[in-house]
Amino acid sequence: MYITKAINIYDLSRGFDSLKDALRRVTAEVHLISFKNDLLFRNTEMKELADELATIRKINYTYVDIDSDYGHDAFLVELDKFENYIKEALHG
Repeated sequence: MYITKAINIYDLSRGFDSLKDALRRVTAEVHLISFKNDLLFRNTEMKELADELATIRKINYTYVDIDSDYGHDAFLVELDKFENYIKEALHG
């Protein structure tokens, strides 16, 4: 229950003036993956992160939204849909 609560109330921008201010501190490459129909981690929220990263030119990032009917469990059952993305991110 505590982990679920922590996930549900987590706010990346907490302690900053905005999400953009929080993201400006990132110095690493960022690789984002979301899954359509994921009700736990909504793809619209990941898209918002990607859009903010696009406005911060110094951050190298990628974003992919995987089409899936499995929702949040897609990362467990449809590896073939995103494994190449992960390999590319890890190997540059």
